[in-house]
Amino acid sequence: MVLEKKGDIGLGRAESLMLPEAFARRIRQGEELGKIADEMTGIENIKKKQGAVGYFTADILSREEVFVHATIMAMARFARQEMYT
Repeated sequence: MVLEKKGDIGLGRAESLMLPEAFARRIRQGEELGKIADEMTGIENIKKKQGAVGYFTADILSREEVFVHATIMAMARFARQEMYT
């Protein structure tokens, strides 16, 4: 979500990926993905590194890139504001 000075909101989202069932089951039980990924991959604090996205895409996409894409998508309404009035 992007909030413009005047109060207008831009919404966007980025890519999503299918998680292995072992991960998904634990998330449904309320656990946090970063903690699960640390344990299951053996990479300490993975969310501060490539994240689960980087891990599962073999570093083709990084966690940071996915957030950048989501932000760009949320800002689209401001890039073509005339279409949203």
